[in-house]
Amino acid sequence: RRLRDGATARIDNVLVTTIEQTLLDCLCQASFRHGLAIADSSLHWNLTDRDRMERFAAKHGTRRHGIKTARAVLRYADGRSDNGGESVARAIMIEEGLMLPELQVEVPDPLQPGAVKVVDFLWRLPCGKTIIGELDGEVKYQGTDRQNPHGLQSDDLAHAVRVLSDERRREARLNLTGATVVRFSYAEALNAPY
Repeated sequence: RRLRDGATARIDNVLVTTIEQTLLDCLCQASFRHGLAIADSSLHWNLTDRDRMERFAAKHGTRRHGIKTARAVLRYADGRSDNGGESVARAIMIEEGLMLPELQVEVPDPLQPGAVKVVDFLWRLPCGKTIIGELDGEVKYQGTDRQNPHGLQSDDLAHAVRVLSDERRREARLNLTGATVVRFSYAEALNAPY
């Protein structure tokens, strides 16, 4: 496709599209769910900001195929989303017309004054009830070098047992706040069979 002025940059002497051009191209091609994951990630990692993305889309997106989806994504993009799975789950909530949650909320730990637990999703209902949503990813049970604080091999059963035990204690503390804790997997968010 033909690029307009300002759509390219030179990095390490290689001509590339700017982050805004790359994002616009991706958002015009992607579904709303995957586009939200892309946009959230770009904000999360401070690659750009919402205003720059929206201005670029307004200037360069006119009559582009997929621009309607791209604009919808930009309305909901939020850098507080911690990973692509959380973004896709939130996109499904948006598509289904559900109440939008607060993201990455610090909840005081009732057993450890001054400490907090950060939750993926939090809903404060008009009736005063609080619901905490936690997206379970399998990677934390399998372990990786980055997500293996216990120093175990990723195929080690002890690692999975330790992570599950930690999650149970964490959930028990969250339940002590009076909130209802709902855990769901990525497959459940997609309403996919296990």
